[in-house]
Parts: sequence; structure tokens; C-alpha cells
Amino acid sequence: MSPTLTENKRRKPRPAGAGRTFASHTALMQDMREFQQQVTRTPDAALGFLKRAGLVTASGKPKQLIRG
Repeated sequence: MSPTLTENKRRKPRPAGAGRTFASHTALMQDMREFQQQVTRTPDAALGFLKRAGLVTASGKPKQLIRG
């Protein structure tokens, strides 16, 4: 094998904005619970989340996700 093949297999560093990492499953679950509470705190917050996720239109109507 040539040295260039082994160099390509090295793991690339994560970009700065690539998301968060957690030390344990418990820490991840706690973060998810906090996010759930934040999103469901008010109807406007919940609707904003659904809009960002692409599940409802800008007017608040459900989008057709499966076309067929």
C-alpha cells in the first residue's frame, strides 16, 4: 500500500458548527427534555418549531408530507 491511501482514512476534525456532543446518555436525555419544555412552553413556540421543521406552512396549515 502506498502512504497516501492510509492518510485518506484518518478521521477529519469536526467543523465548529457541526452540533453538540454529550458525555453520557443521561446528559443527552436531559438536554432533550429541556428542549421539549422550551418548544412546548407556548402555542407560538410550538408553531414556530413546526414551521422550522417544515411540517406546517407559514400560515400554520399542515403540509402534505407524502405525495402519491
